[in-house]
Amino acid sequence: MEGRSPTPPADIRPMGPEDLDAVERLCRILGYAPQTAGLQERFAALVADGEGNGLFVALDGSGAVTGFVHVFRRPMLEDAFCAQIQAVVVDRAARRQGIGARLVRAAEEWARQHGLRRLVLYSRSDRDDAHGFYAEEGFESELICTRFVKDLG
Repeated sequence: MEGRSPTPPADIRPMGPEDLDAVERLCRILGYAPQTAGLQERFAALVADGEGNGLFVALDGSGAVTGFVHVFRRPMLEDAFCAQIQAVVVDRAARRQGIGARLVRAAEEWARQHGLRRLVLYSRSDRDDAHGFYAEEGFESELICTRFVKDLG
């Protein structure tokens, strides 16, 4: 794609507990530092859930984690079940090198393997660079909802 550097040596593999420090660092890039408390417990719960979640990391040529994606099976009563990308994050220094695209491909493949025919994601409205990336990856924007959140804590 135009504007991208040649893809560096990278591997996409399932996320493991050994990757969580890097995943936490990547979450902080998006401003999710307060929510990283309990990351290990949530990871263990997602893995224990079995086939409902796909968790993958991107590694650079030296084996360092440069990105991750979390995709899950989203059941719905009113529509066909789909795959939803909960998060896709690439280290700032590794962007525009095709790593995000490879992570999205891993999510797509996971969805197909689980019989899901649609992939959706949500992105904060102020993340213009991410929106451009998603459009390049074939996602279409549907500005049809407002997210409401109620803290039950």
